Amino acid sequence: MTGLTNWGDKSFLIPMRALLASYANDANLNAKGSSEIREMVIWHLANRLRIQKALCDFPDIAQQEIRRPLFIVGIPRSGTTLLQRLLANDATNRSLRFWEALQPAPPPDPSHGSLDTRIALAQKTIQHILKLIPDYQAIHPMSEDSPEECSILFMNSFLSNFFLLYGSAYSYGKMLQSWQGWQQAYKYYRIQLKILQFLDQRERWLLKAPMHLEHLDSLLSVFPDACIIQTHRDPVKTIPSSCSQHSRWHAAFSTDIDFAQQGQHASNKIELSIEKGNRAREGFEDRFYDVRFTDLVENPIGIVNAIYKRFNIPYNNGIEDRINTWLEANSQGKHGIHHYSCEQFGLDPEALSRKFAEYRSRYGIEGEL
Repeated sequence: MTGLTNWGDKSFLIPMRALLASYANDANLNAKGSSEIREMVIWHLANRLRIQKALCDFPDIAQQEIRRPLFIVGIPRSGTTLLQRLLANDATNRSLRFWEALQPAPPPDPSHGSLDTRIALAQKTIQHILKLIPDYQAIHPMSEDSPEECSILFMNSFLSNFFLLYGSAYSYGKMLQSWQGWQQAYKYYRIQLKILQFLDQRERWLLKAPMHLEHLDSLLSVFPDACIIQTHRDPVKTIPSSCSQHSRWHAAFSTDIDFAQQGQHASNKIELSIEKGNRAREGFEDRFYDVRFTDLVENPIGIVNAIYKRFNIPYNNGIEDRINTWLEANSQGKHGIHHYSCEQFGLDPEALSRKFAEYRSRYGIEGEL
């Protein structure tokens, strides 16, 4: 596939083996799922070989500096994508585009054909996803050039929640929670960002992934000057929404789906993410800015302005025109309505409200209709 043999660091082997074992034992994969998993694992192995070659071919990559990156974190379905795409309207912010996330190396050089090839690959990937899950654009709008979640880059270390989309690989999910090598994984993630910015440098990186909430200690260790925006939304809404997203993927790749198990797993995982995030924030509050989902929806321009003030980022009023144009072109429900409920996943809304009462109180989150 690549003709390459230099893997560099082989720490990825342990989580990769855990992932494959979990898919074999936990996920109830159908024939399509098994085929998809095989292709996906090969793809990320090839990415590691390409990354290692890029580091050898372009030694100056190591000298790249990443200064004051903006990270958007939060529980899944809390507005992280919306906020990222609003902030991406500022050209000084360097987003991770979907076609880059799929193949971060070699550095994307517009002077040769690899750029067109990678964009075409991203388009083909989206078409494939929509064939499997026709209503997926209503859940998570995608295009080949849109800003995308940087959890995809962690797939090249075989340490990413994205792998859980393909099946109920719960033993792998437990391994992610107890993994002691997250700091090393974030260092490898930073290497990939350096490769990507080598030929496309901006004022700052704009990155987002809900998974960062679980690993803020490692993120802050590797990016000590990071500016972190944390989004907040009522878990009574986010948990069934997240379950619905996962169940669409599982239905495409698995022979059996336990919806109640999904609901319980998601509830416990989000509770743990919030606890770990709260602990990691202690002593670093000056690096954070909190955004409630309801405020973001009601006043997106005001939230963007407040973020720039919080982190002393120059604010150009031209950003507002671009944001308004984007909002007009991307109105809520443009691709359809995402329907879900707590009851689908064996969840009791009142019990969830009690479970997350401290979180809602701490961040001033009101229940949503």
